[in-house]
Amino acid sequence: DYDIYVVAEGTFQKTFSAGDEVSLVPFTSEVHISVTKGLMYPLKDEVLYASKTRGISNVVTDGDIEVGIAKGVAFLFRIYK
Repeated sequence: DYDIYVVAEGTFQKTFSAGDEVSLVPFTSEVHISVTKGLMYPLKDEVLYASKTRGISNVVTDGDIEVGIAKGVAFLFRIYK
């Protein structure tokens, strides 16, 4: 099972289960990530591009995650584990 969220500029916070898979997929051509928290592979001051795979297949390390987007819009896919 999975959930899909639309994450726009600002901070997205949600409680998931440890071990869930999370992927950030740009909706706009570029998404500027200011910070992520609660993920195995944190992102900080990075740009995700629609044509690249950066941001795919991350893992929730504890229940609370945070995604900060400075510019752009992304889909956040959560796959239950």
